[in-house]
Amino acid sequence: MTGIGAWAKVAELVERDPLAWASWSPWQRGVLEDGSTCRLIRAANQVGKTTVLVADLLHEIRGTNPYRPRRHAGPINVMLVSESLEQMAQPGAILEKLWDILPKHEIDPKIYFVQGEGVRGAKIPAIRFVKGPGAGSVISLRTYRQDPQTLAGATIHAVYCDEPSPARAYGELQPRLLRHNGTFTIAFTPTLNMPDQGWLRELVDGGVFSEHYAAMTPENAWPEGYARPFLTAERIETAIKAWPEVEVPMRVKAAWEPVIKDRYLTAFTDNATQPFELRDLPADCQIVVGIDHGIVIGKQWAVLLAVSGGSTDSPRYWFIAEAGGQEVSSPEIDAKAILDMLASVGLKYEHVDEWIGDRDTGDGRHMKSKSNAILRAQLWYQAGISSNDKRARVIHTPVKGSGSVWYGLGLLNAAFAEGRAVIHPRCNALVEAVRRFKGDSRDPHKDVLDAARYALEKGTQRRIGFSIRASYGASGGRK
Repeated sequence: MTGIGAWAKVAELVERDPLAWASWSPWQRGVLEDGSTCRLIRAANQVGKTTVLVADLLHEIRGTNPYRPRRHAGPINVMLVSESLEQMAQPGAILEKLWDILPKHEIDPKIYFVQGEGVRGAKIPAIRFVKGPGAGSVISLRTYRQDPQTLAGATIHAVYCDEPSPARAYGELQPRLLRHNGTFTIAFTPTLNMPDQGWLRELVDGGVFSEHYAAMTPENAWPEGYARPFLTAERIETAIKAWPEVEVPMRVKAAWEPVIKDRYLTAFTDNATQPFELRDLPADCQIVVGIDHGIVIGKQWAVLLAVSGGSTDSPRYWFIAEAGGQEVSSPEIDAKAILDMLASVGLKYEHVDEWIGDRDTGDGRHMKSKSNAILRAQLWYQAGISSNDKRARVIHTPVKGSGSVWYGLGLLNAAFAEGRAVIHPRCNALVEAVRRFKGDSRDPHKDVLDAARYALEKGTQRRIGFSIRASYGASGGRK
């Protein structure tokens, strides 16, 4: 058949299946074939992860997937979740790709899409199907920033996450799928500023999520039936040259972590490790203790830091001492180790201006539970300070948002580069971590670095407005 007759046939086919035109690369077809309850699409930039995600979503609603049987009969509720509605509506982002393939005659005619703004025409962002095989189905649009309770509907048949999902979003949504044996699909390219994905990596390793991995290669960007890939080796090579080296493994190989050939803190040199006395530090220094629980539940690191006010843009840092990290410990042991660390340099509990402690963790058994409130109580008790004492300090919890690790380490690296950070040689673990950490969140060296960066970030944020003058005795201790 040729000419008008052929075009009419194609139009009829697309009328029945809006994705009849689509051709898929082998890895994309693998996604469409996969009927697993939980799926992860971990793919490099520009290899078609978003396109296959929205195609799978539309097939799920209309029951038109040629590679696997329909999972649910009748109308279904689907939730599409991303970082923000603004991000979803950006040019070339997921809403534009979804809108392009939607059969417009099957959805609510009041609904329309505005690039850069999102879906309009409904009080709550959603796309309703009123005709066709998906009639009665709804795509609800939600964001990770919303309250977790608002992410959950009465019944959900499928969740599609575009961009890395925080653990709390998965924890809230996954139980809502149980009634209908629904599916949870996540698609993302790893980035430096993404939320911590250690929880997801563990679920993949444990077989809970079926993973579809696609690096940036011509083969993965080559739909079946096409004469050539839409990403050639030359184009990939040109793109790589334009990206910072630290981002290349994530953008090109979809690596879970940035892979550093040498070390992440490249500005550190041996000159940044020098002995010093507290009596020689500026009188306006803030004394900060940073605390991290570590990747092994029950272990803990503490780092003692002095932060000089200086200019608002260029504070100076002296890492004074460290404690912990050797064995699984209790709050009593942790408190004693921290107070001993202070005493080793002539300081007491009341000399600390700011405390910053990791999020609570553990289950309370075998000395594994770690809590700022419990540690604070132990510090007060062992230091002979009551809760009503004006010397008693709270332990703040660090902000652990997207990219917080790289933000804090970036501050530290900049300080090394500008000669504003010094580590005392007694901080053996911290020096070793600075020299060896390559970016993997599972690396034990990250633990003491986290304690250090918590203290650094807190001291940097709060140094203005604090002018704690101190005098030092012959021992170098602060009085």
